[in-house]
Amino acid sequence: MLPDDFETAVDDAVDSIPADLAAAMNNVVIFIEDEYVPGPGEDPGTELLGIYDGTPLTERDSWWDAGSLPDRIVIFRGPLMRMCSSRMSWSVKSASPSFTRLPTISGLTMPGCMNSAGAS
Repeated sequence: MLPDDFETAVDDAVDSIPADLAAAMNNVVIFIEDEYVPGPGEDPGTELLGIYDGTPLTERDSWWDAGSLPDRIVIFRGPLMRMCSSRMSWSVKSASPSFTRLPTISGLTMPGCMNSAGAS
């Protein structure tokens, strides 16, 4: 998949986030990077599909947004491309009311991709 096609797939996934969840995602930017680079002390073979870097809503106080940098969600193209055999068709299931650490995208399904057991 070409980088532009991958970016379109990510845009489609973001556009499908339910409105109530999307409304809670203020001051968040989404980046696409090719690969996750493990930090010092991490297993060098670590592969992530994506990562959230920011301050959970439950830890924000009334002064948090005064000059705070945006939270970041990074999607790693390489691992997703290695895991999937076809163009990703992403859908986002409704988040459970028990989620307290937003923004969290839950239940991504990617037909043609291996599940955690390694089967498609």
